[in-house]
Amino acid sequence: MEDWLQDRGIRREATQKLMRIFDVWDIAGGEKLELLGACADDAEYLGRLREGVEILPHDEESCRRAMNILSIQRSLEEFAPDAPQWRDDWVHQPIKGLGYERPIDIMRHEGLPGIERVRRYTKTLGHL
Repeated sequence: MEDWLQDRGIRREATQKLMRIFDVWDIAGGEKLELLGACADDAEYLGRLREGVEILPHDEESCRRAMNILSIQRSLEEFAPDAPQWRDDWVHQPIKGLGYERPIDIMRHEGLPGIERVRRYTKTLGHL
């Protein structure tokens, strides 16, 4: 975690990866900001992140959110390497192991604890 907080290069790379993940997950602008823990109506901030003008903030919660979202995507890729459409749609589907809730809703409404909950679930996918 310390590397994430101190190293602008790591945060810059993570910011760009998150923007790509949000695109393949087909996440709307306001939802992207909610997942990042930012003000949900700051479209200018989102544009600056996308363009690389800004990077993830230098705070622990933002970095934890990013690390967990990156981990969710990595787990989905490991579980279903030959099913990109399934991976891209997964966050929008009700998931039995998550109480038939959609992962995107859990992450948006519960914030960091919800993102961590979804990450823990994705770590179990190969073991269900």
